[in-house]
Amino acid sequence: MKTILASFLAAAFTLVLFSGCGDSGSGAVDARPLQQAFAQPTDAQQAHLDQAVQALRAGNYQDAAAALQRLAAANPTEDQRRAIESTLERIRARTADAAERQGIIMP
Repeated sequence: MKTILASFLAAAFTLVLFSGCGDSGSGAVDARPLQQAFAQPTDAQQAHLDQAVQALRAGNYQDAAAALQRLAAANPTEDQRRAIESTLERIRARTADAAERQGIIMP
């Protein structure tokens, strides 16, 4: 799990580093499924959810992933955990797409 997270964070950092290049914002990761899964978050979950959604909307996938990891540690339900994992997977895909457009080889 740590290896996957480390690979993802490296890819996310690369995306952030090159985010000023190429097309602008097309294919951004949608936060709505995550918000729907956390329709009634606990107080502990709310701050992490807000951070993740704000970062996703800004296209800051590194911060979004970090907030999602904290959210995953805040005792989510199984449906909420699936929404977190799905969102992280969409971030990974978006990061890989951006890296590919920049000619960066992903691990």
